[in-house]
Amino acid sequence: TANMDLGTLHWTSVSSADKDSINENGSDDSEDSDDAKNYSTETKVDDESEDVAASSVGNWTNVSSTQRSFPFTSREELCIQPPSITTNIYPLDIYSLFIAYEILEEIVKETNRYADREISKTRLRGWYPADRTEIKKLLGLILYMGIVS
Repeated sequence: TANMDLGTLHWTSVSSADKDSINENGSDDSEDSDDAKNYSTETKVDDESEDVAASSVGNWTNVSSTQRSFPFTSREELCIQPPSITTNIYPLDIYSLFIAYEILEEIVKETNRYADREISKTRLRGWYPADRTEIKKLLGLILYMGIVS
C-alpha cells in the first residue's frame, strides 16, 4: 500500500493452502481466488525448487514498535588493566591486551585443521602449518588496513 511506513514492516509466512485465497492486493477475498491462482512466481525447475518457492510465500504487514529504550547507566571504562605508563609502551603491547593467548591458539588450531582437511583436495603442496606469530601478523595487518582506509 502507498501509506506504508517503511520502518515498521514485518514479514509473515502464509501457508500454501492460504496462498490460493489471497489476491494480488494482499486481501483475503475468496471471489478473487482465481486471479491469485493465475498469478505465480514459481519456476518449475525440479520438485525441490517448487517446495522452496511454495514455502517462502508470505505477506508484508505493518508492525508498531513497542520496545522501550533502556538508558545506559554504567560507567564507560576500560576493563583491561593497561601497562604502567612509566614503561615504554609499543602498539604490540596494547594489541596483546585485546587478543588473548588462548584466542590465538584456537585460531591457529582451527586454521591448521581446516588447511589439513582442504589442502589435500587441491594442487597446492607448499603450504606449511600456521603458528601464533603468523596469525598475529595477519590480524595486525587486517586491523592496519581497516585503520588506513
